[in-house]
Amino acid sequence: MTLTMGKPLRVVFGETVAELAQDDPRIVVLCVIDDPDKSRGHYGGAIAGPVVRDIIDYTLTYLGVEPDVGADHVASLAAAD
Repeated sequence: MTLTMGKPLRVVFGETVAELAQDDPRIVVLCVIDDPDKSRGHYGGAIAGPVVRDIIDYTLTYLGVEPDVGADHVASLAAAD
């Protein structure tokens, strides 16, 4: 904690780290959100998780990597958003 003019300064970060692929990682994504919007929460999964997911989706598409899960599972994940 840092003091600013005698008052405590609260610094909040939301972060998430992911690696791809699980068996032989070649890609690591780290997303850190500095001072996230409090109305959206401050936990990494809620704040940085969607950003990491989008980066992973784009990266895998760019590299031409096909999903290794069934189409039903992918559809259920999309429906959950």
